[in-house]
Amino acid sequence: MTENGPLKEIDSFSVLRDRAFWVAAAAKIACSFYFASDYLRALFLPFIDTFIRSGFANPWEEFSRRGEIHAFPYSSVMLAIVSTPQAIASLFLPQSLIQLESVRLALARLPLFAADLTVLWVLCQWFPTKKDKVVHFYWLSPILFFITYLHGQLDSVPTALLFLSLYFLFIERFTLAGFILGLGLATKFHLVMAAGFLFVYFWTKFPPQVRLRKLVQFFLPASLTAAALVLPFLASHGYRTMVLETREMARLTAFAISIGNEVKLYAAPFAIMIVLLRFAACKRVGRDSLILFLALSYCALVLLVPPMPGWYYWSIPLICYFYIRQDSVNEVSYWIVNLIYLAYYGWFWDSRLTPNSDVSGLGSFFFTCLQGSLATVMFWIYRLGIKGTNDHSPERIPTLIGIAGDSGAGKDTFVHGLRQLLGVSNSLQTNGDDYHRWERGDKSLKEFTHLDPRANKLLLPVEHAMQLKSGQSIEKSIYNHDEGRFTDRYLFKPKPFIFFVGLHSLYIRKMRQLMDLRIFLEPDEALRVEWKIQRDREQRGYSTEQVLQQIESRRLDAEKFIKPQRAYADWLVKMQRGADGKLSVAHSVRNDLPLEDLVSALKEIDTLKIKWPLESDLEHQKLEVQGDLSSEQTRDIAHRVVGDGFEIAGLKKVQWSGGFEGVAQLLFLLFLREIRESQ
Repeated sequence: MTENGPLKEIDSFSVLRDRAFWVAAAAKIACSFYFASDYLRALFLPFIDTFIRSGFANPWEEFSRRGEIHAFPYSSVMLAIVSTPQAIASLFLPQSLIQLESVRLALARLPLFAADLTVLWVLCQWFPTKKDKVVHFYWLSPILFFITYLHGQLDSVPTALLFLSLYFLFIERFTLAGFILGLGLATKFHLVMAAGFLFVYFWTKFPPQVRLRKLVQFFLPASLTAAALVLPFLASHGYRTMVLETREMARLTAFAISIGNEVKLYAAPFAIMIVLLRFAACKRVGRDSLILFLALSYCALVLLVPPMPGWYYWSIPLICYFYIRQDSVNEVSYWIVNLIYLAYYGWFWDSRLTPNSDVSGLGSFFFTCLQGSLATVMFWIYRLGIKGTNDHSPERIPTLIGIAGDSGAGKDTFVHGLRQLLGVSNSLQTNGDDYHRWERGDKSLKEFTHLDPRANKLLLPVEHAMQLKSGQSIEKSIYNHDEGRFTDRYLFKPKPFIFFVGLHSLYIRKMRQLMDLRIFLEPDEALRVEWKIQRDREQRGYSTEQVLQQIESRRLDAEKFIKPQRAYADWLVKMQRGADGKLSVAHSVRNDLPLEDLVSALKEIDTLKIKWPLESDLEHQKLEVQGDLSSEQTRDIAHRVVGDGFEIAGLKKVQWSGGFEGVAQLLFLLFLREIRESQ
């Protein structure tokens, strides 16, 4: 996804400098003192008061005995959260002040405002270059404003816990994510739906050898937390009546289709099951797919139940994610839902849960329009967010990258920059030297150099590439350059990204076919000699004379066996040092790789000189780069040009590079996007 306009650096505090943020925040705080429906005034506040005055005794029993069974249909954690500000304030503020309804309304709203900020923060973390859109769609949403600060529903709290759990899930803090989800489940039980999608996410995303461990890391703390906070109350008749047997629960089955005289088909559970099974059919999953399928499921729920104003809070932040993420959809459809919602629930809805009788016919018309507009949004989420684009998370089938080049061409340095982007734990590097046929000193090396394919077991890496791509582990030795000997055999497990790096990575035809991306490095000969002398002297203990002698003895083999591999590369990287001593890099790639936005962004960096010629062979284009690029500039360009580019690699925390490695990271992300879209 590409954003147009001038390049902007990511500003961690840009939201705090947004006037719209502060205006909306002030409006939310002000309304917290004065506006509330009968839900908050007549039901929730008395329940909270009783809970605090009783010394935190079980209030569900008391209200159940009174016959006020609709007073608080939430579980234990919700009660603890919304009552905490008033309980603390009562220790320090005069009771005359606490007794003011406006003060109690505001105190009850404090956790809701904190939850609101939490969702805002999570969205800003997911979209660091789109914080203006986060404020525009989420923070300024009329629906969310109405539900929390005018109507007085509490649904922002479980929504915030869900978003926070997802945030930690996507950075693979599974135990913490599970614990937070457990808190959410003990707040409101509609998050059980999300748990089902999360199970499918784990099952699809992770390979069998680690799947069970990941599931346990997440779902065990989630289950234990929820059980510890809910089970003690199940013995309470009042709790069961007011929380588990509510009229809200009955709404799930209110819309049913009779099949014969014996059974009914419940529309809402039926639709949710279809969405869940469609999600389970995905070949690969990631942040986008999980959140968008959750959006569809909660939309389907409110679409097929009788009117409930607070339930829209479950889906609207997820819908906001779609509109923030997707630049190609017209936002008018989003605002139509918001406006019709305000018209229906602001005018036609009675807080006593019944439509106003004198306008019920017109109210039904507006409700029909509201649900129709919501269904339209669901269509766009599925069409553009799910079906129309491929998810950018890594598939279980690893991506194989072959990198070839002569000795001293900078292959390890180049790979290091890419693995910094992907994460070392997310990638595997296997080196061509490990497939040498002979150890140092073997008499056969008097006849062959290591550049000669016959001095290497070149069919073995083909076998290893096939095994790794199919999800199998491999065993191989490592060539120790210090001793010139092979180590014992080690076990290597497949990773989402696997690099085959060496002299002959693109030599064997089958190996080239297995590679998803083929790269050849070809520095200027003087530069290569300089690099090789430096490396072999510092890391391998050779003298300059020995290195020069080795280069000369291998020159014919390099021309015959190494350099011809560049003809098979998807990406040819040429490097030379200019007269000023600075490195100049030319990247030759096929001419259908979309470079326009990247070139435009790089040209805006004053410290870079950029050329973008097209090759006369009608096959390739060249990107020539000279100058300095900071890691921060690499990061900012990635977010702008490739959208949330690091997500293509399924990344959680990215370490961006500067200089020519940074440019290589940007091109690599473009190639990864092409690979994902072609799968």
